[in-house]
Amino acid sequence: MCLSQTVLLHRKLRNAGVEADLNVFEGMWHFFWENPDLPESHEAMAALASFFNRHRDSFLLHYRQAFLCPVQGAFCRRDSSGRTHS
Repeated sequence: MCLSQTVLLHRKLRNAGVEADLNVFEGMWHFFWENPDLPESHEAMAALASFFNRHRDSFLLHYRQAFLCPVQGAFCRRDSSGRTHS
């Protein structure tokens, strides 16, 4: 995805009420954060961790509602009517 497409997607997410962060690291290549020797990698990972930490509780709530069966406590899937299936 090109940068301009990413910016447009970010804008659409925000306009739809979705909390989304867009962090641009000028001059860096795709997956630059995999190189731990780069200071930018540390900044990128800190931004990612901050986003996950801010949204951890809501993610866990939605995850549990979507995938855990209320009675068995086992993983399951829900159909469109909300019924659970193992």
